[in-house]
This record gives sequence, C-alpha cells and structure tokens, in this order.
Amino acid sequence: MEVPKHLLLALAFFWASTGWAAPAPSVVPLSPERWEGEAKVRAIVDEATGSPCFEYAERSPQKPAVFFAEFDNPGLDGYDVLEFRWKLAAADADVAVSIEETPEEPAKKQAEGRVRRYYLRKRPNPPGQWQKVFLDLRLDDDSAWQRPTGKAALLPSERQRVRLKFIVTLRDLTGQADPRLALRLAELRFVRYPVRLTGGMGDVVPLAEPGRVGQSYALTVRNQTDSPQRVHLEADTGGLNAFRIDLPSEPLELTPGESRQFRAAISTSPEQAKELPPLASESASLFAWCEAAPDLVTTWYEGYLVKRLTGAVPPAERPAP
Repeated sequence: MEVPKHLLLALAFFWASTGWAAPAPSVVPLSPERWEGEAKVRAIVDEATGSPCFEYAERSPQKPAVFFAEFDNPGLDGYDVLEFRWKLAAADADVAVSIEETPEEPAKKQAEGRVRRYYLRKRPNPPGQWQKVFLDLRLDDDSAWQRPTGKAALLPSERQRVRLKFIVTLRDLTGQADPRLALRLAELRFVRYPVRLTGGMGDVVPLAEPGRVGQSYALTVRNQTDSPQRVHLEADTGGLNAFRIDLPSEPLELTPGESRQFRAAISTSPEQAKELPPLASESASLFAWCEAAPDLVTTWYEGYLVKRLTGAVPPAERPAP
C-alpha cells in the first residue's frame, strides 16, 4: 500500500521539528580522486592481493615526499579511528601521518589552537608486508585525553574539511647506492566500532596458577551502542610457539552501554619454560567483534600503538645473600 504524500511530508516535518537526524554511518570510506602535493601518487592494483591501492614510488628521493587529500568532514567526534593498510617496499623509511580538522575560512586557519591534529610517526615494519594501522581519534598530537574547549574549540559548523597528509622520509640505513622507495596505501576509512577494548599495562600480573607460567591481563570491553551485543574475543596466535592464549570460552553478552572486565592470559608450561632462556617472550594481538557487525573488528590500541598480549619467562629466583 502506498503511503499518501501528505503523510510523508507531515512525518518529515515532525522529525525535523524534534531535531532528529539519521544516525551517522559506522564507516566512512576515504577514496580520494586525486592526491595533492609535490609527490606523485597513482592508483594501481596490488600484485599480491589483486586489490586497488595508492602508491608513491621514487628512486633515490632527495627530500621528504609530502602528499595529501581533503574530504568533507564527517564529524571526527563521532568516530574512533582512522583505519588503513600500508606496505613499504625496498628502502627503509619513516612515515608521518596527520589528520587536520580545519575551518573552511582561510583567516581562521591562522588562529592559534583552532586546528585539531592527530599524528602518527612510525616505520611500516617488516618491509614488503601489508599491515593494518589504527590511528586513535581520541588522542590529539600532544597525547592528551581531551579535545580543545572554550575559545580554542571549533564549533561543529566551522569544521568543514579534513586533510589527510602523509610525509615519507627515506632512511638509507641499508647502504644502497640507488635505493627505491615505494609506499602503498589501501582501505582508508574512518570507523566507529560497536565495541571498544581498553586496558592498562599496570594491571598485568604474573600467573599464580600451578602448571602455568606467564602473565594475566585485566581488560575491559565496552558496548558503545544502544543495542545489546554478543561480543567475540579472538587472538592472532600465528606467531606463538611456546605460549598459548586463554580467553573467555563463551561470547560476552553486553547490554547497551555496558562495560565488562575479563581476563586474558598468555602462558606456557613450567617444563617448557625451563627449556627457554630467561625473559624469553612471545606476543599476540587481541581482537573483538560483535555478531551484529562482524566486519567491524577492533583491537586493543591507544594512540597509534596496537597493544599486544605478551608472555615472558620470569628470571630465576636468586637465593638471598
């Protein structure tokens, strides 16, 4: 049955009068039509994955490469991270990434404290492998757990554009006479996750259980939605040999806005620990996802650092003198 047009107009007027707006999408893909700056960036298809990506490549660059793209501001306050994948081939390099949220009026760009920046500087390592990056939008460039307020704050109506900028600096530590620098980027997007993983390194304690040597982490998962969520926890154990990960055996059922603490342990057996050198360690990344949105997989991160569960063999106790 077709709804009469006058009823649709009445509903639209009602929702507008109440200030209701459709919820922002959980993911905002970033697919720039072109990159600006001195460095030349081209759209290609990665040979290994068959997926589209962007590439900056140059042989023996004489100065840092700078390139950027601008987008309409989706409202950074409503998102958790900038996610992307990158791969650095051949020569060693540092990569700095910044997100600048600026007013559209050029005069306001000069006002001190009225530009918010989020900053990352690291080396894609190991070279030649695709890696996923999480750039935490909660932390600005001074690593403060806050956002500008008062006169320094930008009003939502003033935050018109977002500039995503990359600076690539060659580090010729290999001694190559003619190094080639190649950086590839793919799957850039702003993401708001249904759930969030947090924890403090000060809450890591040695395992005090018979038959296990390692560490136990106190972590928290929070439901960031207004709906119940069934949350799964998984660890990437591909790099583990002597250690194993123990997580809650069943998915966690979280009510809207609920936070739940859980324990994650990484351990080995006492027998195997004796075969390892003191302080030998292994680590694994932890991931969380909910059944309502299985493609939005989050990890334990802070700033641009992905934190990992690390298990270590404690040093042997020395007898008292």
